[in-house]
Amino acid sequence: MRRIVLPALCLALLVPSPAGAAAKTVEVKDNIFEPAGVGLRRGTVTWMRSGSGNPHNVRSDDSLFRSGDPVSGPIDYSVTVSAGTFPYYCEVHGGPGGAGMAGVVRVRPVVRGGPSGPAFTVIWGAKGSDVGNVYDIQYRKGRNGAWKKWFDDVAKIRGVFGKNESPIPKDQIRGVFFFRARSAFAGVGVSDWSPRTRFRA
Repeated sequence: MRRIVLPALCLALLVPSPAGAAAKTVEVKDNIFEPAGVGLRRGTVTWMRSGSGNPHNVRSDDSLFRSGDPVSGPIDYSVTVSAGTFPYYCEVHGGPGGAGMAGVVRVRPVVRGGPSGPAFTVIWGAKGSDVGNVYDIQYRKGRNGAWKKWFDDVAKIRGVFGKNESPIPKDQIRGVFFFRARSAFAGVGVSDWSPRTRFRA
């Protein structure tokens, strides 16, 4: 019995929870980031180089993160990300706007059903985020609706759409909703809007 239970327990621990935070790795090569585009729903992005080569670093276009001065040796730099789109580049071989050695991290909000009735929870922030401590969140109803403000410069990392903080009455929470968010450090920079997340209420 122990031989069956123990491997099963180990396997369960290795399988990531779909609702949990993710981890992505970007290789720093000469003179590219691979993959150049990374998408996830909260979690951590790590830039890695085990050996040596041309001097490189990682700097976001919006000044929200920077790995330090360019180095020729190993690189091991991690960023905990919240919702937003974060273009970045190497200061030696790239530039803002996707020039040269550049990449982008795209982080979507997470939507979960509940807590009760027609209400549902939207999560845009991550605990210990390295890319912001305040957030802007927008929503729209239907594919062609106009984007509307839900929160601006809010420090909390989640909200319940359909309760007291909802921008629309509970009896109108039916149909398809889209959400997008961006992260910011006041006085430092703000990310681009995240890819949109779709939810059918």
